[in-house]
Amino acid sequence: MPLPRASRALYVLPRATPALRVRAAAVEDAVRETWASYWGTEAFEERRLANAVHLTGAMAVVVHANFPDDVELNNGVALFTILPSGTQDSSTPSGFVLEVNQQAGAHSVTNPPPGSDHLPEIDRVVVDVGVDGVDSFPRIERVRGSSLLLPGAVVLDDATLLSMFDDARATAEGWLAGDNGALSSSKRRSTLTLDFESRTVAAGWPALRSGVRLPSRLVWKQARPLEPAVTVAADIAGLPIPLDVLARAKSVDRTACVADGLAVTFTDVSTDAGMTPDMGFADNAFVSFVLVESAVDQPAIGMVAGGRRSAIHTAFASVDHPSATVVDIRVDAARQSILGLARVTVDTAAGASLVVVENGGRVESPATCTSRALHAAPGSFLEGLLE
Repeated sequence: MPLPRASRALYVLPRATPALRVRAAAVEDAVRETWASYWGTEAFEERRLANAVHLTGAMAVVVHANFPDDVELNNGVALFTILPSGTQDSSTPSGFVLEVNQQAGAHSVTNPPPGSDHLPEIDRVVVDVGVDGVDSFPRIERVRGSSLLLPGAVVLDDATLLSMFDDARATAEGWLAGDNGALSSSKRRSTLTLDFESRTVAAGWPALRSGVRLPSRLVWKQARPLEPAVTVAADIAGLPIPLDVLARAKSVDRTACVADGLAVTFTDVSTDAGMTPDMGFADNAFVSFVLVESAVDQPAIGMVAGGRRSAIHTAFASVDHPSATVVDIRVDAARQSILGLARVTVDTAAGASLVVVENGGRVESPATCTSRALHAAPGSFLEGLLE
């Protein structure tokens, strides 16, 4: 007999039978155990390693049919990652990676028996996206076989892996689109990692009251994001920087180059190559925005004394920024007339900084550049003290 719809907790059933009380207690205990698992040692350490802020977590409990061991043909966990391009140049490709750890039967992938040699199968499916935006053919990499199977035997065949890739990709792209829909264009993410759990169940699971017997199939049990939290001061968080870049920031710096009658200021972000996925801005830093100010009339580029022109990264066609005081920013052709900027360059190749601003015409002037750290990750700050 199912619980009455309005009765979700123990002791609120005035005429509940002992059997109903036991079932209510079991549901309550299961919910409590699920919520408590958020603070389990393994969950805590996993969040700590991912630089996730524990108190920002959001958790829900989903009730579904139980997975008895005897109906599990295999089980596992998977990570699906939308890879960033690693550059502000649109000519650089990106891609997608699904990595699956799957074990035969109901043997746990994440918590094998202590001292056991139950190693799961590890498979990887990779799709590269070319500069033309066209996907490559999926590439399946068999990293390791299950220790419970004979050599050459697989837990998941190629067709299943490709189907899992398609499912995970659709979920991740929809998830990313949903997250980005609530953000301004300057703060939208380009990457996302989702953590999945799956089971392949035998025919007949779950037993339906209608008597319909469902076929054997792979079931996605859950999905959750594995993204580091943004842990910067509020004024830094408000800058036009994508959240996935900011969450992996090793440092945020602002460089001001002052010339005779002209000043150029830009803000950049260096990311931590040790954080996954690598955003690609460890050496060639991400440029958030550039500001050009004119103290005198600059008729060659259409600026008057006291004029200010700026552009944020969403208007950039390409950026080359190999060192702190060398940067070459090209504004997208469709935005040049609106922003009044076509190209801004700071070059130190000659030994002294040279500022060049282009917009139809060209203005260049020797400049003195100084950089100021707006944010440094703890590790980066400590490294700076040792230099």
